[in-house]
Amino acid sequence: MPDLLATDLGVFMGTLSVDLEVLGRLGATLHGLAARAEQVTPKRPMGPASNPALASVAAGEQITTDLVRNTLLPAVKERLGETGDVMVNVATEYKNSDDSRAAAIAATYGAATGEWTA
Repeated sequence: MPDLLATDLGVFMGTLSVDLEVLGRLGATLHGLAARAEQVTPKRPMGPASNPALASVAAGEQITTDLVRNTLLPAVKERLGETGDVMVNVATEYKNSDDSRAAAIAATYGAATGEWTA
């Protein structure tokens, strides 16, 4: 049975400089997305300040505030920013490397970004 990682790295190795250039650009794109995530605001006020007529609406707005604005969006911003940093740093660190460094690059990137599972 062929070593799938070696096969994948063989494809990666032939295009290392192009892949690193793309990786650097994608890192910058993730930084932009992180900044946009930080700027997300609701179309209407959320939380107790909106003074809804029904208590259930107030509770729903508070849940939305707690989950989306105070938890989800900051987590998205942080993860996108960190991953963008890794992409840019890996691209910069290895930009003058030859194709023989592909395995080291993949290992560095994987170790720095960690698992993406919930």
